[in-house]
Amino acid sequence: MTTVGMLFQDFANAVSIHGFAYAGNPDLVGNWMLRKIFLIITLTFITLASILLWNTFQDWEANPVQVAIDNPVVPIETLPFPSVTG
Repeated sequence: MTTVGMLFQDFANAVSIHGFAYAGNPDLVGNWMLRKIFLIITLTFITLASILLWNTFQDWEANPVQVAIDNPVVPIETLPFPSVTG
C-alpha cells in the first residue's frame, strides 16, 4: 500500500464522519468500486456545499443586512404594541 493510501486509511479510521471507516478499511468492504463510489459522492457533495457557501457569502457581501433603529432613546413604554391580525 502506498503512503497516501496508508494516510487515508489512518484518517478514515480516526475520523468520526459516518461511512469513512468503511471507505478506508478494505476488510470491511471488499469491493473497491463501492469505496470509490462512496468517496466520489462524498467529495462531490463537499464541493457542492462549499460552492453554495461561497455563493451565499458573496451575496451577503454584496448586499449586507442592515438594521437601523430610528430613535434608540425612546422608552419602550411609549412604543405602540404591534397588532395581531389573522
